[in-house]
Amino acid sequence: MYRVLGPELLTYDQVAEKFTKALGRPIKHNKVTGEQVVGVYMKLGMPQETAGFMSYLETLTASNGPGSEKRMNDVVYRITGKRPKSIDEFIQENIKVWQ
Repeated sequence: MYRVLGPELLTYDQVAEKFTKALGRPIKHNKVTGEQVVGVYMKLGMPQETAGFMSYLETLTASNGPGSEKRMNDVVYRITGKRPKSIDEFIQENIKVWQ
């Protein structure tokens, strides 16, 4: 099993700022509660127990608690032989999707 992480440590707010700059219009990251996340997952058909667990993991990650994603690795390079793309590169390559 591989944990695939990007080449940058960014918050959701920082990613929204990058989209704002690239698109020339405001993009905002809307923070939601754990209960709201559970509701979204359940509306997508996920069982309540699984939705609750996924929400717990996301909340833990957001709080930089044990198991948070505040780290990087070289998995993309080791598997593909290519360096991972930055969010800026990803946005520019796919900008037409959001325009």
